[in-house]
Amino acid sequence: MRFVAYYTEFAHSCFHDAFEKNFVYEERKIPADYNKETKTFSINVERVKDQIEKDIKEGFTPFFFGFCIGGTGLGLCDPVEEILPVIKGYKMYTMVDAAWAGVAHFCPEHRQQVEGLRHVNAITVNFAKGGMSGMPGAMYFHDDRHALVESMGGA
Repeated sequence: MRFVAYYTEFAHSCFHDAFEKNFVYEERKIPADYNKETKTFSINVERVKDQIEKDIKEGFTPFFFGFCIGGTGLGLCDPVEEILPVIKGYKMYTMVDAAWAGVAHFCPEHRQQVEGLRHVNAITVNFAKGGMSGMPGAMYFHDDRHALVESMGGA
């Protein structure tokens, strides 16, 4: 089986590193376009769907999609709620890199901007960036605590 992973071009390099270390050599960096409505960069849902369909026709199995919410370089926010229905249709694992702007979404007044986060598998938030913490540290939220603990050798 030939697996393929997808992530947005401004997402953290840890996605690429994780695939390389786990021998997933097929990955797709989805390019971002400037969105005049939000005045930021984001990925095009149709481009994502077309790439996935193309890869399936070529014999690949899509298994992972990495989103970005508030990328460190440009503040990139992917349209999670628009892309999730496409991704979930292929039963892909979904993870959000919310390292920089993720902290803001703990505030109720900002949650409506990323309503789709309720439906992803995992989210990473870095408090050393947007949380004004002097110490490096990140929070990792996962939708299946038991699977996470088991994957790390726990009971």
